[in-house]
Amino acid sequence: MKMKERNFYYELDENGIEFCYMWLEKFHPVLKRVIKYRVDFDLEDLNFIKSKNWFIHDWGYAFFPLRINGKTVKSIYMHRQIAQNLLEEGEVLGEVDHVDKNKLNNRRNNLRIVN
Repeated sequence: MKMKERNFYYELDENGIEFCYMWLEKFHPVLKRVIKYRVDFDLEDLNFIKSKNWFIHDWGYAFFPLRINGKTVKSIYMHRQIAQNLLEEGEVLGEVDHVDKNKLNNRRNNLRIVN
């Protein structure tokens, strides 16, 4: 069952758990056309995801640019922000691995923190 709210879609996974996804577009300079990318995430992260303007990084990750005085100073990656919420108080975020190797599957059960 698929439902749509503006640019966000809701679906049930194979275990009957509802999750969200959105489509992002990026122009591919070699192919000279726009490519669509599906980015998955959990319902718990929907409000955070809605609060940012997301893009696809050249490395294949979903990110938003952190801007100060109109200048981009850092790329904030979706998977790292979601993984940060999985930490216990006092834990430090190390590297974040996508279990299924899909850089755009940012569901909590697909993110693994490795030190």
